[in-house]
Amino acid sequence: MPGFTTEGSSAGDELLAGAVSGKDSHPSNDPCGASATVEKPTCRVLDSLEVSAYAVSEEQVQSLADDDQNDELLRSFDMIFRLHQRSEEIRSHLERIDRILLNARSVAALSERIIESLEADLELVAVRLLFKDDHPVASVFRRNACYGVGVIAEDFVDNEGLFRSDPFILDDPSGNLGHRLFGDSASLIASAAVAPLCNDHEELGLLCLGSNDPCRYCGGMNTELIASMAAKISLGIRNAWDHETALRRAFKTAADGVYSEAFFREYLEKQFNRGWRHGSTFSVLAVSWKSSCENVQSCPDGEVIELLQGHLRSSDLVAQGETVKLWVLLPDTDASGAEVVGKRLTDVSMQYFDGDLSVHIGITEFSRSFPVVSTLIQQARSALDEALGYDSDHLVVKTGLTAGLFLGDPASQ
Repeated sequence: MPGFTTEGSSAGDELLAGAVSGKDSHPSNDPCGASATVEKPTCRVLDSLEVSAYAVSEEQVQSLADDDQNDELLRSFDMIFRLHQRSEEIRSHLERIDRILLNARSVAALSERIIESLEADLELVAVRLLFKDDHPVASVFRRNACYGVGVIAEDFVDNEGLFRSDPFILDDPSGNLGHRLFGDSASLIASAAVAPLCNDHEELGLLCLGSNDPCRYCGGMNTELIASMAAKISLGIRNAWDHETALRRAFKTAADGVYSEAFFREYLEKQFNRGWRHGSTFSVLAVSWKSSCENVQSCPDGEVIELLQGHLRSSDLVAQGETVKLWVLLPDTDASGAEVVGKRLTDVSMQYFDGDLSVHIGITEFSRSFPVVSTLIQQARSALDEALGYDSDHLVVKTGLTAGLFLGDPASQ
């Protein structure tokens, strides 16, 4: 356009270019007259702010990610620490188990102390010792099971596959299997472990541990320590059973419920002293038998003892004798009552053996006329010797006041 000059435009373009480039395009008062430009920090600062803002955002995101990882690590470390703490508790408890096992003299007392100790020291809601029905130890608990002890049937063990080489964790402690193992306590259990009780490849039963902590046995943790504890308990049970069996042999015979003569004499002395003190009465039977036929092997002593024992009262004490074949103590029974019991024994033997075996019984009743217990035993043996003089079943009653009264088959008297 006329009168329009490009010099101002050129200066404005240079200024705009300088703003974009970060340089000031105002002419300087250079003494040489040369045109020069001065650099300005405006755009550079903006760029730095953008970079800084981006860097802060990255650090914050990374910090949040690190916080999540730290929380996860803390949770993992906490669980590891808890499991390690539990492991150390079990290890220290093994020493206490050792002391209990060394002091045990009976299976029942050992089982009771083991269960009490495990539940208290390891904070378990339920501990169970379950013995296999076909093992002799189970006989201790069939009638008088203490707390936490039971007997499991052989078919149940086989069907469920409970006997394994290592301890295992129950998938559902409150399920059907948990109820079979823990009973009513299964509803309180959040995690459970089961270990076999074995000693020298002899399967005794199961050790069942139940906790209300769902993480207690998660992932199969602590199973090695549980296996070690179960092995110790198995050995202790085996030793206690051997000790108990040895003691039983001292006062009991192989026949169930039949005592030895040594124990009978000890118990009779107590009963004798009680009679003297309180005036209570009791009777003693001395029993023997002999075959009436040549086939003696058809009438073994064990069979006769089992037959006669089955027709006695549960309160009567039966002992296999050394001086006589069988001793029977009838508490709170006078001579007439003892005669009724003796007659029942001879009748049942006559029916069972059909006359091939004759049972002979000597009876005496406690009296203060007997100065010591040995005179009572001698009186019973004297009555038996007299009864053995007859070929058929016979009873002879001798008391402290009367001697020579004999009862038996009327035809033979």
